[in-house]
Amino acid sequence: MNDNIKIIKRKAVQIFSEEEFDKKIKSGKKLVIKFGADPSRPDLHIGHSVPLRVLKQLQDMGHEIVFVIGDFTAMIGDPSGKSKTRPSLTFEETRKSAETYLEQATKILDKEKTKIVFNSEWLNKMNFEDVKERYLKIAGGGIPQDIPVIEVSEEKMNICDLLVKVGFANSKGEAKRMIAGNGVKINSVVETNVQDIISFEEEKIIQFGKNRFVKVLFNN
Repeated sequence: MNDNIKIIKRKAVQIFSEEEFDKKIKSGKKLVIKFGADPSRPDLHIGHSVPLRVLKQLQDMGHEIVFVIGDFTAMIGDPSGKSKTRPSLTFEETRKSAETYLEQATKILDKEKTKIVFNSEWLNKMNFEDVKERYLKIAGGGIPQDIPVIEVSEEKMNICDLLVKVGFANSKGEAKRMIAGNGVKINSVVETNVQDIISFEEEKIIQFGKNRFVKVLFNN
């Protein structure tokens, strides 16, 4: 296997279809890889350097990198912050931060080979019906309506035991690896702690990857 591919796989949090990834890389076709960042603050942080270096490796392999500046979404803000709401910004503020983002990102990426786009280029054209349709898709989280249901007699359960119980993992060791890879979600929230105790006072939707879902209910 190409050393670059080994490094990319090692640095990836999760590859939803490793088989498909390998197939595309080996096809010899030029791939288009997109990376997005909302200019909600003046500078990129050190954490951005990890994916940017992976993108540089892909760029050096001949693939096209598209850097998406979320100027439109930065103007909206984000109410989902854990400690406080991310404030909405003016158009001028987002563009000023975007200039800094591009200057910093292209210290790693090849500026001449990097395509820069702003999501306001297409989101500004959306009307209310477009926004509503997208919201309904996102609000559902992509969760199918006909997912299987499993009833449990325990009121609480360790997350690893739960993944074995629902058949997503064959062992607690495998469950821990799934969680370490950020592949497990509970009610659309990524699970990161193998010691977590899950309560079934309310129904829980367990998700692994993109397509595996199960609803867990407490049978009292």
